[in-house]
Amino acid sequence: MQKNTMSLLLEYEANIEAKDKEGRTALCLAAETDFKVGIEMLVAKGAEVNIWYEFRVSSTVGCSQLLGRLLTSWLL
Repeated sequence: MQKNTMSLLLEYEANIEAKDKEGRTALCLAAETDFKVGIEMLVAKGAEVNIWYEFRVSSTVGCSQLLGRLLTSWLL
């Protein structure tokens, strides 16, 4: 279901750089939820990976840091 929703939004050229109230983009949310297909689709569409935002209130983290952690876990 997530893949179909993502495909539809990308097909209709949704703003992939839009941010929620915490500064997270779709790519950051996909990384937070380990949505690999969504990450691949967003990166293929040119989503910015060098985004910083407040993560879980206490620390500032970059979307690229989350992606790096996921890539490492996927490769192990």
